[in-house]
This record gives sequence, C-alpha cells and structure tokens, in this order.
Amino acid sequence: MDVQSVTRRYWLQGLAIYDAVAVVAGIIYFLVGSWHPWWNFIGIGVLLALLATIGSLAMREVPQWFVTIFALTFLIAGLIFIVQGASAQGREIRPILQTSVVLLALTSSTWVLWRAKNLHARPMHVRRFVVLIPGYGAVLLVALDAYIKMGLPFPKQPLLWFLNGILTPSPILVGTAAFAVAVWVSRWARSQVTALMAVGLGVVTLAVQLYPVGATLVGKAQVNNALASAGVDKIPWDIAFRGTPYLLTENLLPTAIPAAQVTKDVVYYRGENAAEHPEDADVVLKADVYRPSVDNPDFPGHGSVLIRIHGGGYAAGDKGRQNTPGQNDYFANQGYTVFDIQYGLRDASGTSVDPRMGDFGLDDMVRHVGIFTTWLADHAIEYDTKTSSVFLSGGSAGGHIVLAVGLAAVDSRYADLFDERVIVRGVLPLYPSAGLAVIVDIPGARELDDVRGLLSSSAPPTLGFSGTRDSITPHWLVRDILAAYPEAGAKSGLVVWPWGEHGSDVVDEGPYAQMFFYAAERFMAYYAAP
Repeated sequence: MDVQSVTRRYWLQGLAIYDAVAVVAGIIYFLVGSWHPWWNFIGIGVLLALLATIGSLAMREVPQWFVTIFALTFLIAGLIFIVQGASAQGREIRPILQTSVVLLALTSSTWVLWRAKNLHARPMHVRRFVVLIPGYGAVLLVALDAYIKMGLPFPKQPLLWFLNGILTPSPILVGTAAFAVAVWVSRWARSQVTALMAVGLGVVTLAVQLYPVGATLVGKAQVNNALASAGVDKIPWDIAFRGTPYLLTENLLPTAIPAAQVTKDVVYYRGENAAEHPEDADVVLKADVYRPSVDNPDFPGHGSVLIRIHGGGYAAGDKGRQNTPGQNDYFANQGYTVFDIQYGLRDASGTSVDPRMGDFGLDDMVRHVGIFTTWLADHAIEYDTKTSSVFLSGGSAGGHIVLAVGLAAVDSRYADLFDERVIVRGVLPLYPSAGLAVIVDIPGARELDDVRGLLSSSAPPTLGFSGTRDSITPHWLVRDILAAYPEAGAKSGLVVWPWGEHGSDVVDEGPYAQMFFYAAERFMAYYAAP
C-alpha cells in the first residue's frame, strides 16, 4: 500500500470519528438549548465536519465504510430531530423540520454520489443531464448571488430581488450547498481543468457566503455600541437573554421557538370614522394577539406591548405568516403582549375587494395605527397590558410607518390621532423605507414620508437595523435618518447587518434575525415601564 493510500485511509478514519463526535455534540446542544457563547465552538466543529466530509467525497476512491458511517450518522441525527419536533407540543417546529430535511437530503445525496461510480461509462448526454447542467447551473446561481453581495452592478432588478430574498437569509445553507454541488461536478468532470474550476468556484462562493457569518460572530461590540447610542447604558435581565448576537450552532441546528398563545383576526376597526373619512367606508382591519404561553413574573416584558406592522410596499403584505411570526412568538414568550396588526393599503386601481385596500395614502396608514392605539387602550384590561409601555416594530414599509407613528405621536400636528393613554417607549424599525413612499406614488404629508421633518427632543428612543447590501432601502438612507436623531436631541442607534439584504431577518435562526433578537430584547427590557 503506497503512502497516498495510507494517508487517505487515516484521514477518512479520523474524519469519520470527528463527524460522529461533532454530530453527538450538536445533538446535545439541540436537547439542552443553551444560548451561552461557548456553544459557538460546537457550531464551528459541526460546520467543519460537514465541509471536510463533503470535500473528501471528491476523492476518486472513497471506501464504502466511510460513506456508510457518514450517511448513518446524519440519518440518525435527522430522525432525532424529527422525533423531537413531533413531540414538541405547542411549539414552532419549522426550523427543526427544516434541519431534519436538510440532514436527510444530505444523507441520501451522499449515498447516491458514492453509488454513481459508473457514471463515466454512461453516454455524454446522460452525464450532462444528471450532473453537469444542473450542477453548473446551481453553482453559477449561487456565484451570481456572491457577485451581487460584493456590491458589483447588476442590471435585472427583479432577479436581484429574487436572489437576495431567497439566498441571503441562509448563507450557511447556501454556501454549503454550493460547495457540495461543486464537489459533485468536479468528481464527474472529464478534464482536470473543469474539475478545478468547479471546486474553485465552490470554495469562493462558500467563502463569500460565510463572510457575514464570520462578521456576525465577532460583531458583539458593534451591536452593543448601537445599543449604547440608543441610550441603553446597562443590560438588564441577562439571565433571560441570548448570550451572544449570533450563535452558529443555532443556525446549523435550530431549536424551536416556543409558540405563544395566539388569538387571530381580532377586529379593531370597521370604518366607524367613515363620515369623516369616506375612504374608510368598507374597510375592516384586524389584529393577531400573541401572549406568553406560561405566566412567569421574571419575564422582562412585564405586560408591556409590542405593536408589529408588516411591510409590502404600502400596497401588499399582511399580518401573520407574511410578517415573520417567529418574532411574535419570541417576544410574547418574554412577557410582551404582541399585536400584529393590519392597516389600510393602497389600491391604485380601485378594483380590489380586499377590505384592507382602498384609496389610502401614508396619512391614512398612520391614522389607522392611531385608531388601533385607542382600541388598545380601551381593551387594556381585557388583554392585561400596560399601555404606558408600548413599543413599535416593523420592516420596510412597516419600518417607515413605525418611525412616522413614533414621531407623530409626540408632534402637536398629529398628536390628536393617537390615544393619550398609550405611551411609546421605543421604536424598532428594520430597513425602513422612509422617504421612498413618494417614489412609489404613495401620497402623504412630506414630513410623514421623510420623517426627519418630525424630529424633536421628545422623539422616542429608536434602534434601527439595516443591511449594507440592501437593494431596496439603501443602507445610507437608514444611516442618515437615524444620524439625525442626536442632532435633534433624541436617542438612536443602528445595528448593521454585514452584507445583509432587504428582509434578511425572515429566517429566525439566521445570523441577521439572531442579531435582531439579541439587540431588540435588551432595548425593550431597558425602556419598558416597571
């Protein structure tokens, strides 16, 4: 046996043991569910095991015992996740089932990869169909996403939105998949040059995809500085919080967010003000209410309220599944009563029969949120809420609206739109499209669009979130808006998502959503009324 064969054998034996240890450690994390930063070492170990194993499959001679151990290890892990998810009564198990599917798909594809040793003997058209065409297509698609992430020009905006919306929130999954496809292509490519090009493209794509992960891993100081800028000079309730802005292990092996008690489709407005506002004649607006699944006096929320407002370009979107419901569950289980609300949407054609749609502008959308504050105050006892401690959060158009509402509520020109019993303690806008409503032909007062016209020293503390590669709401716009707060004597901070896109928080276990949870829970606990 030559030196190369011996080296390969020992490498695969050691890697098989490492794989098993990494998976067992990952399962322990999954069952324990701790948020201590030290768990990141387990996450790094699991990721390295996965990448090293995929890379080893590029070898021309991979023994059956190695593939069998690898497949069985991940098969067992996938089955454990499925059983655990099925037994998690009353919990949001989507992340668990997603991980199970990934692990089982990885297991089956590994087995197929090893069994397809005779593919070279097949006709060229079969090889192209099975491997090269879909393989190169997948690698090039992800490489294109990496190209966009680096800020290079891209002419087709719809495809740009698709790539960023689908690929950006899950960089680890996308990067690992690109690397696996590259290995697949290299294994069956006829020329060595083609094989090296495929692997090189996969490695580069993986590196680009993992950059924001690495930046987030070491980004705790950046997030804490943003909190300090927003006036959070001490972090209370540490024991109930995440210990780090990003836990790699959670991204790889996501645990379930406990499901809150939900009351759906509570009507808060049926156009009662139609005499004064005829456009409200047929409108019906509803809210979903999320409350803690257990009663714990140590929860940081203490019955404070979080009002969440969905995005959608002022003309689409909805509460519920279209508004990251995992965030509702998360904060409800910290003691907040979360109201995920609807508001009037712009129907430019005038043909929609949706009771939320109408001839509405930005003024009406802000007014509808104001109507909800009165409903909230009237029903405070029913839902056991403290209207003296209210927070606002929303993304994109919703982020714009919460900025406008937070500022208008303390402005004499608009104060009568909001119930005086409701006090906004803080605002959490995610990639807010403030200043862009006029561009998409949404009418409204100028100061409600460019909210800087409403700024004063009475503005509620605001903590914003923005990705540096946002293709819809430019990062510089969010940065400039929040930078104007201190100039007016108000407090604001900005959490920057490295290479983040518009809507990068949609995956609850992804790096950007984890940063949001870490910062938002501290911000709200600090400003919540005791």
